[in-house]
Amino acid sequence: MERVVYLNGRFLPHDQVSISPFDEGFLYGYGLFETMRAYRGRVFALSLHMERLEKGCRVLKIPPPSSLERMEEVLSALLERNGLAGKDAYVRVTVTGGVGGQPTLLAFSRPLPDSLKRKKEGVRAVTARLERGWELASLKTTSYLLMHLKRREAEARGKDEALLVMKGVVLEGTHTNLFMVKDGRVITPPLSLPILPGITRGIVMDLLKRKGIPCCEEAFTLEDLLEADEAFLTNSLLEVAPLIEVDGREMRKGGFTEEVGREYRALTGSSHPL
Repeated sequence: MERVVYLNGRFLPHDQVSISPFDEGFLYGYGLFETMRAYRGRVFALSLHMERLEKGCRVLKIPPPSSLERMEEVLSALLERNGLAGKDAYVRVTVTGGVGGQPTLLAFSRPLPDSLKRKKEGVRAVTARLERGWELASLKTTSYLLMHLKRREAEARGKDEALLVMKGVVLEGTHTNLFMVKDGRVITPPLSLPILPGITRGIVMDLLKRKGIPCCEEAFTLEDLLEADEAFLTNSLLEVAPLIEVDGREMRKGGFTEEVGREYRALTGSSHPL
């Protein structure tokens, strides 16, 4: 089946898509994106993703495209045109500064990557040192070079992810948020640090609080992480996955991560979690 994408109000075969060489997303990395997961043909937590995307547009002074207001309809049609109706799938929406103040909106869908199933069983990571934070870390911009390079370096070493460490404090993964469990408490780095406010991160925190499980935002060191009772990573595609190795050192394993993963998965039947 020919892959179809959505570009500025039109559904087009992917090989007929044309984006201007003067698009500011191409020239300067001036844009934002959201990666989402569809369950049985329905995008999970779509409203939360669109809220974050619109917030990013406001911060970066990109006029939000009018299509964002009807993305549920657009993405449903996109999945159907790609033979993914009723199936689990990868969905991405990108908004750039476009040309002459007119933003570009691009959306595409595809089957989930084959590597996802293996990573769900456990993620092996290495650490990557940062000299300083980045003032736009809280926005999911298309200026993803740093994250891309750190992840490529991890993969070159046969690992799945790189954990970013700045001044001894662990921040997040290149495409994941990080949680650790210690003495009955669940701890994740605070948003005051240069990290992304992940959608799955927020849903998991709300889920834990509703179940009465202590969950707090605190900075912690690599040494703290290595001594944790267990740790896990979250993002929209991976959901909740155990962190099983850091810099060649095996992490402790427990049943808590698996339980959180089951609870999260149970929410995915609704497009409006919690």
